[in-house]
Amino acid sequence: MPEITDEELSTLRDQAARADHLAAEVERLTPLASEADTLRTQTNEATEAARAAIIAANPTIPADLITGASITEINASLAAAQAIANRLAEAAGKGPLGFATGGTQRQPAAAPEGIRGAERIRWALNNKE
Repeated sequence: MPEITDEELSTLRDQAARADHLAAEVERLTPLASEADTLRTQTNEATEAARAAIIAANPTIPADLITGASITEINASLAAAQAIANRLAEAAGKGPLGFATGGTQRQPAAAPEGIRGAERIRWALNNKE
């Protein structure tokens, strides 16, 4: 068997000590990695739940336009989708989010001819729209 020099022995001891240190670090970090995976899963679930709530709260916006891997991205896609929906609604003669705009306003019915004074006021109060 070949002889090991003091220098080689010292190098081997240093490498063994480094390996022991790294093994201890791996043992210390393993639970943290598991916890990080759990937190990542919970964050993804919460983000998807928020997306579902945003979709439910905005029924006039197609769900496939509300996307993102974070709340910030989901909110940005919602804003973009709302802007598109508003432009389309305005182009179709409706206001933001599809509510009708413009057009003629309903005129109240006119009081019958010949009604004057208190009688006209009573008629108006009884015929409110």
